[in-house]
Amino acid sequence: MAKRAKLTSEALGILIRTGSVSRIELIHSLADGDWYIDAHHGDPALEAQLSTERGEPGRMRQFKTSDAALSHLRKLGYTGDLRIMYVT
Repeated sequence: MAKRAKLTSEALGILIRTGSVSRIELIHSLADGDWYIDAHHGDPALEAQLSTERGEPGRMRQFKTSDAALSHLRKLGYTGDLRIMYVT
């Protein structure tokens, strides 16, 4: 299987504007207290987890609060299905 490219905010915004995102999962890690964005989208060449802006290997974009993550999604124009998940 080919290595998939990192999903940056810019790429997620493009996927949102083209209607390629079916839902977003806002994941709260109980272990570290941070929030992460996982996008279910139609581009098989991109990962699902939102990465840092530079797309650093192994670095997912972290948000300290759910409000910060939701604000980021609003800024990108997302208004679709949203699910909250808690993981340990």
